[in-house]
Amino acid sequence: MPAKVTFTEAKNLYESKFPNNKLIKFESASRPCSILCYKHGLVEDLGFRNLRLSKFGCPKCARDHRRRGVDAKIKQYLDMNSSKRLNKVKKFGDTVPRRTDKTRRIKSCTLAESPVEYSCKGSTAKHALTNKARTGELSSSHVQPVLDDKPEDLPKSNFALVPYHSDVKVAAGLGRFNNTLETLPIPLSLPELQKLGVQPNNIICCRVPDNSMDPILQDGALVGIDTAETEIHSGKIYAFMDNDGWSYIRILVKTDDSRIKIHSYNYSYETEIVIPESIRVIGRLFWAASIF
Repeated sequence: MPAKVTFTEAKNLYESKFPNNKLIKFESASRPCSILCYKHGLVEDLGFRNLRLSKFGCPKCARDHRRRGVDAKIKQYLDMNSSKRLNKVKKFGDTVPRRTDKTRRIKSCTLAESPVEYSCKGSTAKHALTNKARTGELSSSHVQPVLDDKPEDLPKSNFALVPYHSDVKVAAGLGRFNNTLETLPIPLSLPELQKLGVQPNNIICCRVPDNSMDPILQDGALVGIDTAETEIHSGKIYAFMDNDGWSYIRILVKTDDSRIKIHSYNYSYETEIVIPESIRVIGRLFWAASIF
């Protein structure tokens, strides 16, 4: 855009992109301008450069768009927790979990006092085995896998070797049959498992082959399941099977009428309501590693 723009030129630039709105005041690109929004009426003291490059052409329309996303998250929370009341909502945004070594949280789902597991502990599944890890001197504050060709060489006082199913994974979404063979076990930090109260002999590891739990659990995410926790606590993530032998990873919520709601993070998958006898819980997901 040229340094000096006339009112007519600015009006044409703006209204050609946002035909429902009108530019009613413009002095220069560096001075505040005013628009007449088709939805919110007169909106003043706007920067023209940012306004012209925006998606909605009106900051109030952009705010309403973000608010609709927040309302959708609140509705999902209240639907999953009918006996609770939401007192505070904080830190909403459009971001996905960041790839860090700390607990990953999806900001757009962060609800105060929410029992839903909006965080997945762990980092990427493709960790090289360092000398420090081999000697058991891990400083990690969370359960972290160490993939190695010879996991049995790791110090048994620092690592637990848990079964890993690689060929046909525990299914999410549409599900797949689980007639898998074990491959190399996954070494997990034994001290961290003890802090979580998870017994190594109750753990199975597998990969998620679908996007029904996206963006928290990506397609191909490595997950850890505690098979000792088969009692459903509303809002937790579980691996379970239906009566036809299909397996899933979903959020399970108990309803007031003794039924079970099956939720997905991915809104493309509808919420299902089933009776407890129609599913068999394999265990609770307590850890996941994924690449974002």
